[in-house]
Formats: sequence, structure tokens, C-alpha cells
Amino acid sequence: MARTHEVKKSQKQHRCYGCGQPIEVGQPYKWFKMKMARGGIKKSYHTGCNIPPSHRTTSRMGQIWDAQASLDLSGATSEDEVLTELASFAETVREVATEYSESADNMESGFGHSTYQSDELREKGEALESWADDLENWSFNGDEEPTQDEGESDDDYEQRVEDWRQEIRDEAQGEVDNCPV
Repeated sequence: MARTHEVKKSQKQHRCYGCGQPIEVGQPYKWFKMKMARGGIKKSYHTGCNIPPSHRTTSRMGQIWDAQASLDLSGATSEDEVLTELASFAETVREVATEYSESADNMESGFGHSTYQSDELREKGEALESWADDLENWSFNGDEEPTQDEGESDDDYEQRVEDWRQEIRDEAQGEVDNCPV
């Protein structure tokens, strides 16, 4: 991945790839250069703008990396809410898998036979399809939701419930981070 450079004062005006606003002369900014077949593309950002993972690649995987980065399970309070988030993420994974498979089909129809590259694209598509299935069929492997014990304070009970919820979120995040490609 390209190294990000920090500049204290811009010598000329740029446009921020993050927010689309101009970076004025004299303003600080950050940039990196994507290497391409011929030369590269310099991408500049305001120091306060995030650089989405997809901006650092030309691969379709950037869509998945962006979805991973924006997935927020911290607000989920039940397994059902986590499942809803995972299903939405799985939809993005499935869309990218379909694009890989279509690229393989197009390559094979153009050449009239499969090639090393089309086989590689097809394998990526199949691996992503399988991962999307795993995400959609995920279920929590831990204990049932805790019940309040006799004599247990409300604060202690709420802490046990929150610990249980965090366990669900952590397990689901592990599945999201388990990209096969």
C-alpha cells in the first residue's frame, strides 16, 4: 500500500478526493500516489478527511474494504440486530463476487476458453460467495442471554448483559474480518 505523505503548506491548489473541496495554497494536506502501469495518480486529501480503503486500490475488493470499515456493530444490542448488519454486509460481498464471476465469464467468452486469469477471477468470486453465505448464516455460539440472579444487583446484572452483548459483537466482527481473498 502506498505511503501517505504529510505536507505542512500546499504550494498550489489541489482538490480533496475525500470531500471534493479545494485544498487552498498554504493549507496542510496529505497525499499518496497510486502506482499504475504508466506513472501513477496522486491523490490529495485534507488532513481531517479520512482516506477510504477503496481509494488506495483499483481492485473491486475496495468496495468490501469500505464496507468493513464502515460496519458498526457497537450499537447492536441483540443477536438479531447483529444479523441485520451482517446481512447488509453480505449483500455487498455478494455483489463483488458477482462482478468477479461476470469478469471471468467475459474473459472466457472473449478467448473461447478458460485462462489462468479467468480461473483466478472465478475462484475469487466463489470464495466471496461462500463467505457471503457464512455471513448470512452466522449465529452466535455463546451462552443464552443472562437472567438476573436472585440477590444480584441491577448494576451487576446490567454489566453481565453488556458483557454478553459485547461477546456477540466480537464474534460477529471476527466473521466480518475473516475475508477469504
